[in-house]
Amino acid sequence: MLVNADNYAYVFRAFCEIDLDNGKVNRLEPIKEEYEVPAPYDLLLPVANVVLSQMSDEEFNMFCCGSAVERQDIQNLPSQYVQTDRLLTAYFNDFVL
Repeated sequence: MLVNADNYAYVFRAFCEIDLDNGKVNRLEPIKEEYEVPAPYDLLLPVANVVLSQMSDEEFNMFCCGSAVERQDIQNLPSQYVQTDRLLTAYFNDFVL
């Protein structure tokens, strides 16, 4: 499934933030216009988009760019937050299954 600013705007924004934070985007590599999300992670897109859309800027930044220590409490949140974290972590790790 292709993710872009039109179909999953908040997931797209999160992927961009992750890329900016970890150096995938720089003067030689621009921000992507779309991202490929493989199965089974594509099933997490609708829930993640809703969850991310409801977050404050601080929460959004923590989910996208927070350290392992900052993010460890996510596992105690409702399942839709855990699913969102799973998607973002998978993206960070290049969707290695």
